[in-house]
Amino acid sequence: MPIICIGLVVAGFQPASATFSLGWNKEYRADKEPGSLRVMQWNCMELPGNHIGWKKNKDERKAIETFVLQYKPDIICMEDYAEHIGDKLESNDAFLEDSLGYPFRIFAASSTMIHVFGKSIVGTVIYSKKPFIRSGVLPFANRSHPESIVWADLLLEGKPVRIVTTHFRSMNLFAGKAYENKELPYYLQQDSSILRSKNIFSKIKYYQSEHAMQAGQLRAFMDTCLAPVILCTDMNSVPASFTYKAAKGNLQDGFSGSKTGLGNTYNFLLPNLRIDYLLHHPLLEASQWKHFTNGFFDHDHLMADFTWK
Repeated sequence: MPIICIGLVVAGFQPASATFSLGWNKEYRADKEPGSLRVMQWNCMELPGNHIGWKKNKDERKAIETFVLQYKPDIICMEDYAEHIGDKLESNDAFLEDSLGYPFRIFAASSTMIHVFGKSIVGTVIYSKKPFIRSGVLPFANRSHPESIVWADLLLEGKPVRIVTTHFRSMNLFAGKAYENKELPYYLQQDSSILRSKNIFSKIKYYQSEHAMQAGQLRAFMDTCLAPVILCTDMNSVPASFTYKAAKGNLQDGFSGSKTGLGNTYNFLLPNLRIDYLLHHPLLEASQWKHFTNGFFDHDHLMADFTWK
């Protein structure tokens, strides 16, 4: 295990500007400036907490509801989102649309799981309080069961901006034993040999190549966008990686100057694993940008208020 950690540290060594931020960890004002657009990014781990009768899950769900109602983001982009269907499960779609007030949605499913409580349809989603001008889904190539680039255009002070969200493939670094004697779910079978492997470095090498391919497709898509882009994504890659640099391009990363310290967004392994990003076009300005470490599941939230420069 120590050699694995050393390897991950080396893999996670990042340029100073991307790794470490010098700035004040300012309070994020709940009341946003008139005319600004508040965007929230979150890998929500299928948004659990909706099993009827489980108090712990109910408490988690209430905490999510309180947070969203306090800060009232205009847009919520979620990776690893799921709609749960079953007699003992509450609908996440209804929770977002009815309880939290997000009537506009574009969702791309990547897999469906059948379990003892019902069914979970997993994918990537954009929820919005504002209507979309247009929206769409672009599946990643070279996959049997691909995840997708999800996008939606809306107006910011009368001019269009494009919200883009996507999820890069999970690395399953420590899943070798878990999958050793099991038939893999259909959506993982394309990676069966690497998933059953216990060789951490082979997995890192394999998924670096996968992530680089996804970054290239994402960058090619964003280069065709006529409207300035706000990108919300879990890249499963650190800022030192080719993946981050290729996907980021000329977009700006609000992490720099937002706080003092490391910007870890994933609550496991090492403290320098910043793998979730909220990036924006240079024509836009983030008047507020914050990494919320409020302990919701395995990934933290990112949130920013955008205006035109």
